[in-house]
Amino acid sequence: MPEWSNGADSKSVGLVPAKVRILSSAYPITIFINRNLLKFLPASLRDSGKLYASRKFKMTKSKTLIEKQTKRKSNSDLVETIHSAKKNKAWLSVAEIISYPRRKRINMNLDKIDKETKAGESIIIPGKVLSQGEISKKIKIVALGFSENAKEKLLKHGCEISTIKEEIKKNPNANGLKILK
Repeated sequence: MPEWSNGADSKSVGLVPAKVRILSSAYPITIFINRNLLKFLPASLRDSGKLYASRKFKMTKSKTLIEKQTKRKSNSDLVETIHSAKKNKAWLSVAEIISYPRRKRINMNLDKIDKETKAGESIIIPGKVLSQGEISKKIKIVALGFSENAKEKLLKHGCEISTIKEEIKKNPNANGLKILK
């Protein structure tokens, strides 16, 4: 039985689409199928090993959808940041993340940042940096926002901080930056 893109097993319920590739000797084809519909495929095809379900199937937002979600935003700085990120291909994934609703936005504490980074790295946090914990490395952090206590702690430890909007102007190709999610 194939593994599904969301890691679900055959007992899971729900209508999550998966990308399925049927390998035949003549023409391999790719179709999108609901995992509940897999049981309706012929048993010869299901059990023959010619059925392959991709493990990583991720749909990205279009620029139009990002624009539509931006219209709902009331924070003018956020809207400007999304627009400038959307214009650069290297920053498009950041624009996608920060255009989500606020409840889905990423907030990250200093202790988690310290755990997931190496000294000298430059990272992007498409959300807010919060002050819980301490940071022990000198790193460059680019984020949508910083809490006051987090700013103080980062500057005290010699870290470089900037907003996403500033970084897009300085580094339009996003060279040397890693996104933390």
